[in-house]
Amino acid sequence: RYDSRENGVLSGEPMDDSPSEDGGEDSGLLELLSSADARALILHRLDVFELTKLRSVNRALRGWATKARSSTTVDLGEGIVLQWLRHSPTEPAPPLAKMLPWCSGAGRVDLAAFGKDAVSGSMLADVARHCPLLRQLEAPGGDVCDEAVLSLCSGSCPLLTRVVLSENPIGDAAIQALANCQHLTELEAEATGMTDAGAIVLLGANPNLEKLNAAYCHRFSDAGARRVAERGSALRELNLTCTGVTSAGVRAVCASCPLAVLRVDQCEIEDDALHVAATSGRLTVLTVGQCTAVTDNLLHVLGEHSPQLRRLDLWGLPLITDDGLAEIARGCPSLRHLDASRCAAITDA
Repeated sequence: RYDSRENGVLSGEPMDDSPSEDGGEDSGLLELLSSADARALILHRLDVFELTKLRSVNRALRGWATKARSSTTVDLGEGIVLQWLRHSPTEPAPPLAKMLPWCSGAGRVDLAAFGKDAVSGSMLADVARHCPLLRQLEAPGGDVCDEAVLSLCSGSCPLLTRVVLSENPIGDAAIQALANCQHLTELEAEATGMTDAGAIVLLGANPNLEKLNAAYCHRFSDAGARRVAERGSALRELNLTCTGVTSAGVRAVCASCPLAVLRVDQCEIEDDALHVAATSGRLTVLTVGQCTAVTDNLLHVLGEHSPQLRRLDLWGLPLITDDGLAEIARGCPSLRHLDASRCAAITDA
């Protein structure tokens, strides 16, 4: 019941479930629910998940609540709950512990919008306990530990296909635990403690991995890249930015994996390491920023064999020249993004 005199929701008196004689009750309440302010008040006074449990509640309101509850995509950060409060960004979300019991059918959970301090091991453990059908988990930039990932991968969420744990203090124990997720196709582990040992176990158990982000994992080296090459027959996206991988590791990966996206910025590599990828006809994104040994030779190969290339990052390459860029301009008609900043040999011409 919405009482404009009190400017709030009175939850003490249940709403009549029968329509009025003129059929206007539902339409009136639907008009009310179209107001973001009214929905915010309803959620503030009577949690939306509680609405679905009331025995006597207006059909329109119950349908609104049930639709939210039954969705298979639950974004705990900016989605189903907070999208109703978007007019007031300071309004807190309902406590996670209160929400999760109603999210057993969630296929996707995004914790990112709760902020760095909120993405914790205990939060992840709660997700693992309440969301057995989970397929996508996004929990970057928090304080998730190895033990929390172990609880997630111990059989609680066997359907996981995508996991984002970037910028969390996890190590090889967590990465190896993800080997239990037999359906895993995407892993974002940027700026974590993943090493070659973790990658070897992960790729050994997950040959269907299609996307791996190991950027800024400084202890990931050629040994891990070789394991990727041996087991990554399905790998299409690989980010090795600022890792310990050299030309030998990149060469092995390019020779074995059907890569469409390759990011190797700030790695010690040379032109020949990328020759196979550049001539494959599959590359759509290539970033080699600050790989200072890269020359015009690579650009000539790309211009000749990669007409489908859409993004090319060349920032900080002192050896590329106008001639190399001209070859890209001639041979890459699909290019939409080009970064050639801080390239000393590039002129106005």
